[in-house]
Amino acid sequence: MTTFSGLLLRWKASVYKIIWIEMIAFLVAFFFLSFVYRYGLKGEHKVNFEELCEYAYRYRSTLPISFILGFYVTVIYNRWWSQFNAIPRPDAIAANVAAHIKGSDESSKLLRRTMVRYVNLAATLCYCAISTSVKKRFPTQSHLIKAGFLMEQEAKMLNEVRSEHPKYWIPCAWYINLLRKADSEKKISNAPGMKTLLDELNRFREKCDALYSFDWIEVPVVYTQVVTLAVYSYFVASLFSHQFLRDASEWKYYRIDLYIPFSCLMELVFYIGWLKVAEKIMDPFGDDEHDFDMNVIVDRNWQVSYLTVDNIYDLNMPLLKDPYFQEASIGLPHTKASSKMPVSKSSTPWMGSADAVKLSDRDMENAENGVQQTSPFCPCFGKRKPVRNRKPSNNSVNVLPEEQPKDSDTKVEMTEQPKAPVTEVPKEQPKDSDTKVPKEQPKGSDTKVPKEQPKDSVTEVPKEQSKSPEVPKEEPKSPITEVHWVKEAEKDAGTEVQKKDESKKETV
Repeated sequence: MTTFSGLLLRWKASVYKIIWIEMIAFLVAFFFLSFVYRYGLKGEHKVNFEELCEYAYRYRSTLPISFILGFYVTVIYNRWWSQFNAIPRPDAIAANVAAHIKGSDESSKLLRRTMVRYVNLAATLCYCAISTSVKKRFPTQSHLIKAGFLMEQEAKMLNEVRSEHPKYWIPCAWYINLLRKADSEKKISNAPGMKTLLDELNRFREKCDALYSFDWIEVPVVYTQVVTLAVYSYFVASLFSHQFLRDASEWKYYRIDLYIPFSCLMELVFYIGWLKVAEKIMDPFGDDEHDFDMNVIVDRNWQVSYLTVDNIYDLNMPLLKDPYFQEASIGLPHTKASSKMPVSKSSTPWMGSADAVKLSDRDMENAENGVQQTSPFCPCFGKRKPVRNRKPSNNSVNVLPEEQPKDSDTKVEMTEQPKAPVTEVPKEQPKDSDTKVPKEQPKGSDTKVPKEQPKDSVTEVPKEQSKSPEVPKEEPKSPITEVHWVKEAEKDAGTEVQKKDESKKETV
């Protein structure tokens, strides 16, 4: 059965098969206690039984049974899947032997077959050490000889090796001897081929060692005991906590008289079934129906390895044109059954999450000068930054107010340069270029500059001076009181010089 209902109703290897004994024992004990309470206990004994049921209910609510059992089953399942992945398979070794050991003569063919036979012998000896089903199939060396894994002369050589440990590693050493022999006889095509054959053998042997280690080192017995005792004590308490109590009117959990505790039975199916699953998959190399069928793996490895290195080794494969040889796009056909299937979202190719982004023609135009515009999160982004920590050029202007006295120690603060409180006038700057000429000024009037102020005068005021006059809040309109950018200062200085020359010509 492949349907979901058939899966739930299947008996073989099902949860019903592994918990039916525990379920029958629980129901028998539950009905016995209920019968004793209803018809056998009276007076003080009935009161004591009710107090015991109340205590059992409080006890079972304190057990973190879901956490303990869930963590235990997770550990067991991960171990079970790792054991399956550690089963060694000779496919990669057989493919590399067929690729690098060339030759169609009898000696080359015998060399390839012997090498893969040694690999299968090593795997079978490892399986015999850990699997009950394989051990029952090959209990002695004579059975291995009869099956073709081992020859009589090789069995004598195997017995001569004195070792108390499993000898599945010895055929791997024989494999290495054959590699050296093939290399000396120039039957291996190149040195990288020799290395590849050794690397694949090492990977194969590592899997055999991992499989042997899984069988040797088991899950700690203490952990299994803790989980088992917690689960079974929980259901022993449930035998009392789910009983119906007639005279316990104050105890609200026992007002409904259920002859069969359905909720408790569901818990038993879940928790006991969970625990039994962990017990069954803890050792998957047995002969139960839940275990790995290792005999099928042995037969499969034997057949695939020999077919790879011998039967299909020297086939002359024809080069044939496929039906789509001259077509750029290939559309594979469908059957009537597959064409009737609904088209789901997963059947269409995934183009990426950004494929749904659409832009208008205006948004797809290039920005001016290829510069990114101002960001809405940072208004200063994309604007020209002021020039800082630069000396002013010869045409730069730093103007003081007209009404500033000669000996004033007023300090002109520059907001852009807090560390340099010095107002400096360049040497080559003419006197009359320090102030703007008002539009209503007479033609022959010159811009006034304080008399005793030299060109290179530097006005500096200590920070802590208290007698210095304050800078007037309202500055006159005619002088320039702001510090200009370098380029703007150059333009203003040039304009003022040109106006001065025109005024002199009109005066003449």
